[in-house]
Amino acid sequence: MARQRDTAGLVDAEKRFYKFRLGQISDLSIALSQVSGGGTMRLYNDTNRNGQFDFNDGPAVASGSGSLSSNRPISAVLPSTETYFLEVTRDFTFSTMQYDITFNTTQYPGNLPTDPGSEPTTAFNLGNLSRGGRLDARDYVGTVDNNDLYRFTLTEAATVTFAKADIAGSINTEVTIYQDQNNNNILELSESLGSVFGPQASTSLQAGTYYVLAGQFNLNNTAYSLSISA
Repeated sequence: MARQRDTAGLVDAEKRFYKFRLGQISDLSIALSQVSGGGTMRLYNDTNRNGQFDFNDGPAVASGSGSLSSNRPISAVLPSTETYFLEVTRDFTFSTMQYDITFNTTQYPGNLPTDPGSEPTTAFNLGNLSRGGRLDARDYVGTVDNNDLYRFTLTEAATVTFAKADIAGSINTEVTIYQDQNNNNILELSESLGSVFGPQASTSLQAGTYYVLAGQFNLNNTAYSLSISA
């Protein structure tokens, strides 16, 4: 937990900005407390990755508020790959707002050295899969990173099981299996081999290279795990 005390008012800046990063994929909660006056919070990620808050860093990832009578914290599962900016704005009905900001995080570490891309050319290579083998990935999908694409090579014909679990945040991560049958580095709808609608699904596959797309197309935020076994 971390806490910051500050003031926003007429003789000072009516807005305050705070810049931070997360050490791991985290369920982040930010609250305004000890509030004298009232105000709002908006959390942005550094979309263009220039290290500065600007108009390209929007829309807000999440929002919240604080006042003498009520409080609505920011709560979201977010990845460690981004830089974040928290904007605190004084309510214009008050001349001054004094407040504490409290940051709380529950971490859900991923197991990948780099963030998976979203195209076949940037997909994260999980490696080779043989009978009796298993490949595992833990990462994030949501408003900051819409989808993750993985590649693996099945070394021999086998029944392959794809299992998924939503560890934290919103549920219903969508997992779809593809094979780039025409080798054009584009995953087309006709090249989908099926989706995982429940906790797991199994299918018989021939030896070859396959892609697995994990996404949150309703733009919720989820820390998830994915396993592929033969």
